[in-house]
This record gives sequence, structure tokens and C-alpha cells, in this order.
Amino acid sequence: MMPYNLIKNLTLFSVLLFGTVFCIAARNNPQEEQLLTELDAALLKYPKYIRQKKAQILELHKYETSTRDNEQKYWINKLLYEAYVSFEADSALIYAQKNLELSQRMGNKERETLWKIYKTYMAASTGLVLSASSDLEQLRPDITTPTLKIEYYAHQIFLAGHILQYAAAPIDWDKHVPQSVREQVNYYARQEQIYRDSLALCLQTGKEQMSLWYKGMALFDTDSLFSLKDTLESVVHKSQMDTRHDAMNAYLLSKIYQKQGIKEKAKYYLVQSALADIKSANQDVASLEELAQIEFQEGEIERAYLYISKCLELAQSYCNRVRLVSISKTQHNILTAYQNLDKSQKSKLRISVFCLGILTFSLIITIFMLKKQIDRINKSRMQINQTNQLLHEQAIEMSKIYEDLEYAHKKEQELNACLKDTNQKLQASNQLKEEYIAYVLSICSNYISLLDKFRGKLKCKLKVHQYEDALALASNQTMTQMELKEFYRTFDTIFLHVYPSFVDEFNQLLLPEERITLAEGEKLNTMLRIYALVRLGISESVKIAEFLHCSTQTVYNIRLKTRNKLIVPKDDFLRLVQNIGKA
Repeated sequence: MMPYNLIKNLTLFSVLLFGTVFCIAARNNPQEEQLLTELDAALLKYPKYIRQKKAQILELHKYETSTRDNEQKYWINKLLYEAYVSFEADSALIYAQKNLELSQRMGNKERETLWKIYKTYMAASTGLVLSASSDLEQLRPDITTPTLKIEYYAHQIFLAGHILQYAAAPIDWDKHVPQSVREQVNYYARQEQIYRDSLALCLQTGKEQMSLWYKGMALFDTDSLFSLKDTLESVVHKSQMDTRHDAMNAYLLSKIYQKQGIKEKAKYYLVQSALADIKSANQDVASLEELAQIEFQEGEIERAYLYISKCLELAQSYCNRVRLVSISKTQHNILTAYQNLDKSQKSKLRISVFCLGILTFSLIITIFMLKKQIDRINKSRMQINQTNQLLHEQAIEMSKIYEDLEYAHKKEQELNACLKDTNQKLQASNQLKEEYIAYVLSICSNYISLLDKFRGKLKCKLKVHQYEDALALASNQTMTQMELKEFYRTFDTIFLHVYPSFVDEFNQLLLPEERITLAEGEKLNTMLRIYALVRLGISESVKIAEFLHCSTQTVYNIRLKTRNKLIVPKDDFLRLVQNIGKA
């Protein structure tokens, strides 16, 4: 009984060991784990991205020294500001000041105000929130143009968020918090919402196009935010994810999924955002800090410690006081958990070494006992092999017979299915033909009755020499218009009966904002009737105009406008329309 017990214990231990490894490996899904691994590798290559960033900035500095034109200097300084804004706060502030002075010399009041706003952004980014708040309030009278309003409200939102982060980060809300502190936090939360509403108004009434990021800021606490999801996903999937703007778009998309409660998608795009921040050498990061908190909550202590340590390093390098305050509490919790994990792992390692020694000793004994059993089994196996050989030959013959029968049965099933499908199609085709004939006969009968009635009225008036009344009756377009409407209604009914999904499939070929919404009770409009005829094989504009009783120019104009609304290649459009409704 001893060898059997040893084998049973070894099997149980192996199952537990591999089960634990499998659970650890399966904690993240493969796609998410691959992306996290890519992020870990990018963190190791961060010095390389820093060198690339500095090389790009050096190229811009060459242009700076080679021009004396104020306008050119202005745009070069703007490029340098954008390169430094998330990389070196002091340098970004220098070029913001340079462009402010240039704007003053050129007498451009709007640019001057814009760069004053950018200077407040740099002050807020480095933690000088009170100074930034005071400077922004002083600029309020100068905010007159749509562009300045957008920038002003966007930076007020950013500032209010930073003040909230600065004020609320060290507070443990589970403990007693003074009422004055709560009132201060609530005040800035209300201010942030007020500025979001103001920015949303600019979005509705302003003439300038806003970036996706500004739209997200304006709509952040509304259901309208979800309308940006498809556009953001398209932009993120098409981008290289190596710029600050890519990181911001992915971060906003992550927030949308977070609000919808889709945690896996939210985390996926948060990792994408952090990856773009690292590749663009962005030192003012938010996504990596949030990712560290998520990893900490999911029990990935080592990865969370790596991420929060990198966040602290970047915040110190950028001199971001607000970020340092918000990181401090998270870092403390992660560091404490990391130290506990280290102690636990060391304890587990000692236990594992001891268990491994016992396991090794048991394994040696088991191998010795198994060797004896194997020698006995080998003798019996030779006899069994001879019997198995005979059975195998018979099994091969039986297998061939079974395969032939299976193949014949499969062919029979395929033939029956094909016949059944053909019968169904023939029945559907016959039914449609019967319906078409009934519709056509009904229309023809109605028109014959109408013509006969009209002829009778005209004949009566001519008999009594009421020529003017006869002329008025012949000139009256009311009946024609009514019959034309009835013709359209009948055509719409017949066509949608044959192709019930035509409107939905046609809309899929158009841009989202250009898709057709029919009025209540309306089945098709003029554009849809034109392409319904194209679906039926009538593609010439002249024939379509004759069929719909409108001008050829009207048909041409509608087809031209439709081509400008397409989401598909124009060369493929007619072919795709003609394939609508095909299985």
C-alpha cells in the first residue's frame, strides 16, 4: 500500500502546484497581459524615449536660431512650447513667456490673452494652483472670442480639478473630516461643473471645431459623453499611440467605459494611454498612476509598485506638486503591501524548499518502487501487444467500412438540405410573383377606372359646350399630384415588402451624421426611391426621372450630394446598393 499512497500524494501535490500557476497566469486575459507586458518593456526603454524627445527638440531649436521674422518665431516658439509642455515645465514656461512678449510687440490682443492662459496652465501643472486661479480670474474681461472662451473654460476645468486633487488626495474620507474642508472640496467640485457647462455652451454655439479632449471635458458628467465613444475608438485604433494627444484620447475613452461599468475595456484603454505617455516621454502622466491603483486592487502588488515608483520619479522630474501629493497616499499603501508581500514570499520560499526536500525524498522512493512494477508490467505488455496487433488490423478494416458509410450518410444529408433550401426559395419566389401580379393588376385597374371617369367628365362638358370648364378640368394638376402620391405610396409599399431592410442597409453606407431619419408615417423619401430604382437595376438618371416624374437635374443633384455623404469608397457605392437584400 505504501507506493500507492506515495503516488496519490504526489499527484495531489502536482495538481495543486500547477493549478496555482494556472490561476496566476489566467488572472489577466491574454490581450490585456500582452499589453501590460509591452508597457513594462516600454518603462525599461524610457531613457531611449527621453533621448528621442531631446533630439526632436534640438531640431526645433535649430529653426529658432535661424529666423528673425516675428511671425515665424511665434510659430516655432509654439512648437517648442508644445514639445516642452509635458516634458520640462520650466522650459515650456520660458517659451510661453516669449510668445506672450511677441504677441504684445505685434499688438495681437487675442494671442496675448491666449498665452497668459497657457502660463496659468503651467503654474497649475506644477502645483501653483492659487497663483493660477488668481491670474485666470484677472483674464476674465479679456475673454471675448470663441477660441479664447474655449481655452479659458477648459483651463478653468483643469485648474478646478487640480485644486480638488490637491485638496482631497491626503484626506481619508472614512475618518472625521472638518466641515470647512468638506465645504472647500464641494465648492471646487461645483466650480468644475459650472465651467464644464460653460464649455458645453461654447461647444454648441461656437463656430470653431473643438478637439475630442475638450468635448470630453465639456460632456464629462453627462450622458452625451457616450456619443464620443465610436469616434474615439476609431481615432485610437488608427493612431500609432506614441503622442501626448493619443494618450489623452485613450484616457478619455477609458473613462467612458469606466462610466459604463465595462471594466475590462476601461483598463485596456488606460494601459494604451499609459503606453502612449511613456513612448512620447510625457512626464506629467495620470493614466499610469490610475493603472497602479487598479493593479494594486487586483492584487498585482509588484507591478503596482513598479508603476507608482515610475509615477513618483516623473512627478519629481517635472516638479508637479499636485501629482506628488496624490501619489504619496497611493505609494504608501502599495509600498506597505509590497513589503508584506516580500515577507510573505520569503516565508513561502522557505516552506517551499522544505516541502521540495520532502518531495524529492518521496520521489526517489517512488521511482525505486515503480521500477520494480515496470519490470513486471513489461513482461505482460509483450503478450498484450501481440493481441492488440490482431485487434488493430480488424479495427482498421471496420474503420474503413464505417468511414464509407459515414461519407455516404453525409452526402445524403447535404443533398436533402440542398433540396429543402431550393424548395423554400422556389416557394418564396412564387409567392412574391403572385403578390407582384396582384399589385400590378390592381394599379392598372385603378388607373383605367380613373382615366374612364376623367374621360366621361370631359365628354360631358364638351357636349354642352363648356369648353372653359373642360380646359380647366384638363389643366387641373390636383388629381395628377394625388395619383403621384398614391403611386409613390404603392411603390414604397411594394419595394419595402420585397426589401424590408433596405433603409437600414442603405444608412450603413453613409456617414453617421448624414444618415437618413424618416418622418413618422413616411416609408421612403426621394433619395431612397432613386436608389431603390438603382437596386432594381434602373441606374440611368433619365429613366429614373421619368419613372418618378421629376426632372433629370433633380435626380443628378441628389445623386451627387449622396456621393459626398458616403462612408464607403465612391467606386464601390453602386455595387453595394445593388447587393442590398442579397443573402
